[in-house]
Amino acid sequence: KFSLKSFFNPIKDSQIAWKGALVLTFLSTFLYVFMEWLFTVTKPSFMTNLGILDKCEILLFVSSLAVILSELPLLILFLTSRIPFFRKSEKLFYYLGLAVPAGILSALVLILVDNFTYTLLRFGIVSTQGILRGIYALGFVIVFVWIYLKIRNTGFYLDRKIQKSKNKMVIAIFMVVFLVGTISIPYFRHGSLQRLIPESKVNSATNQLPNIILITSDGLNADHMSIYGYERDTTPFLKGISKSSLVAENAFTNSANTTGSIISILTSKDTTTTRVLYPPDILTNLDSYEHLPGILQAAGYFTVEMGFGVYVDAYNQNLLNGFDLVNGRRFLGSKYFDLLNTYFPGQSSYFFYDTFNRIFDRLRHIFFLNTMENSFEQVTTVADSFADSQKMEQLYGYFEQKDQPIFAHIHWMGTHGAKFFPEKQVFSLKKQKDLQMEWDLDFYDDSILELDQTVKHIYERLDLEATDANTIIVIASDHGQHYVSNERLPLIFLFPNGEFSKTLSLNVQNLDIAPTLLDYLGLEIPEWMQGTSLLNGLEKQRPIFATGVGRTTVENGWTQVDSALSKPPFFQFGFVSMIDCDQWYQLSFLDSFSFANAKVDSYNTTCTNGKKSDADILRQISDHLKENKFDTSGLENWITNYSSN
Repeated sequence: KFSLKSFFNPIKDSQIAWKGALVLTFLSTFLYVFMEWLFTVTKPSFMTNLGILDKCEILLFVSSLAVILSELPLLILFLTSRIPFFRKSEKLFYYLGLAVPAGILSALVLILVDNFTYTLLRFGIVSTQGILRGIYALGFVIVFVWIYLKIRNTGFYLDRKIQKSKNKMVIAIFMVVFLVGTISIPYFRHGSLQRLIPESKVNSATNQLPNIILITSDGLNADHMSIYGYERDTTPFLKGISKSSLVAENAFTNSANTTGSIISILTSKDTTTTRVLYPPDILTNLDSYEHLPGILQAAGYFTVEMGFGVYVDAYNQNLLNGFDLVNGRRFLGSKYFDLLNTYFPGQSSYFFYDTFNRIFDRLRHIFFLNTMENSFEQVTTVADSFADSQKMEQLYGYFEQKDQPIFAHIHWMGTHGAKFFPEKQVFSLKKQKDLQMEWDLDFYDDSILELDQTVKHIYERLDLEATDANTIIVIASDHGQHYVSNERLPLIFLFPNGEFSKTLSLNVQNLDIAPTLLDYLGLEIPEWMQGTSLLNGLEKQRPIFATGVGRTTVENGWTQVDSALSKPPFFQFGFVSMIDCDQWYQLSFLDSFSFANAKVDSYNTTCTNGKKSDADILRQISDHLKENKFDTSGLENWITNYSSN
């Protein structure tokens, strides 16, 4: 008869309960995934705007996959213990197997405590250093031992209940059907979403794959760069090589927010297509697999991204099968998880990654195997914490270690602001870094000069003047300073041997970067890319669309889109802007619709087609949203009233 006393009393070592251990592992794993799912759905996350059916699908799919993976070591130990040679050691195998549910429950305790303390007190594992990390590790070990001793009796109790049950076969069938059925849900609902990379032969001028270094400098305005005519010589090196480069005079972003802009660069898709604009937005379905780094990786490139935690991290944005390394780590640190992610795509795979990476990161941190990045500190402290110089040392290390072509995306944070900390002061020589005001243009110009000298160092370090040099350098920016979409941005391609050197006067956009690189390599440009190759110039002006968030709020210490705005019909999008030659237009969705228009500053190309009417621009913006499956019925009514007035 069951009682609390018998429940907590330790059992004799001779009692082995494999069935109970299997059921206990099933229950503890499901509980772990459920608690992480509950944590995710009750905070702003990628699930926020999903329907209840999609949320339940994610829970069932990930919990089933996790159960299968956690049951495997138990099954292996059980089958091994049945081999005659190991029969005398069956108790040892059983006790090893109990470490699986004990480990899962201990991890659950750790993650729940960390969620609680970080949410309420802004203190958690990520903010611990030194001896505090060891204290967390000791606490985890103590909890593990305590749980391990307790579940021995629980496993025995469950085993005896199953033995006495007349429905043992029903229980087994239920577990199998549950696991197999829920694992199959995404395929029944969505079909297979494996990536499709076109097989194309490389046809570059050198018949070898060139290295590609893509540098996106945060918040960098072209009108503060001497290569674009700025009176201060902030880019002497880039200006000196401009005649052997492809230089776009009028380049614009497709997003006023870093995450949306970087994803649009890597996918060559508008943010209105991918719906990725600001964390916690993620790529979903085929968008997760359709991108430049995936194509390059399939062509033989070693691909690496060096950005920073929250806003520039391909794994956090669910860009799959594209980068070998992102911010110093592989996808969950294992090629087997990469494989799972390939065959189980979509939001479910992202939740699987996020759930288990959260606990793995914390365990590695407290046991001094790796140090977690404090993403909150990264995005709220000044630019000197982003360690741009370390990124360059890592880059040089990859060139020395790898015997394959490299695609490196480096997001340069020195120009980010609101304060700037260049190593060498030139324009801010008479000012003190620690006493600078926000958005000080002298320090900003010094940070641009530092970027220019870094590009010069890359050029010299890789000896790109050599006749056999085979590296492409691309200089771009995510958005204008102060997170705007109406500033001209730099876009400079330095191809080997000065190929395709020219100055483009017509408007270009960040979406054009990926098609231009593929065109140079002789690789097919996929139909889903919305940009255009710039190698042969452009024939006419095009409208360039960009988006941005509306109001942001700070909740639990994190800046995020105001939840009152993150809802249909425009979700996290606060505005859509459009560049038409030298005119900038913006349609805002905040609280109610509003429309604004201004001329692009420092625009230096003649516009011949004349300025369009507001009604025509609004129709173009509305059509753009409609093409990307936004509900524009309310907007169209407003446009009709606006035009009539």
